[in-house]
Amino acid sequence: MKGRKAIPSAVRAAGDTSMLARMGASGQRPIAPDWLAPEARKEWDRVVPELVATGALGVIDTVILASYCETYALWREAAREVAVSGLTVVHPNGRTGANPAAKMMLVLLQEMRRIASEFGFTPAARSRIDLPDAPADGDGLDKFLEGLP
Repeated sequence: MKGRKAIPSAVRAAGDTSMLARMGASGQRPIAPDWLAPEARKEWDRVVPELVATGALGVIDTVILASYCETYALWREAAREVAVSGLTVVHPNGRTGANPAAKMMLVLLQEMRRIASEFGFTPAARSRIDLPDAPADGDGLDKFLEGLP
């Protein structure tokens, strides 16, 4: 179903419809899954602090963020292959053609951009996300919890 995601009634009743409240994020830093590839883990460590600081990441987002990081690692692997082999390769039939790794780079880049837009990794994506202002006295969790039944 297209359109805006529903806002939970408890959040609506509390009057805080910011993205942070809709996610139920606690500001906690999610723990990286142990199955992340080393390069994916480096990307995780690079982006998580920024996402937590902006309130754009909750613990519930671990799997989708991990998929972004794994896609990033695969994209880097394909880029290294293209750097070594070039944009064209000689296929087994003797014809020269596009390097499959170059095609894979494009597919992976599209997937990375799709997931990245969910987290606001680009200026355009950030302009569409309603992030809360930095709270003056706490993280706003108390206000959110007060609205719960």
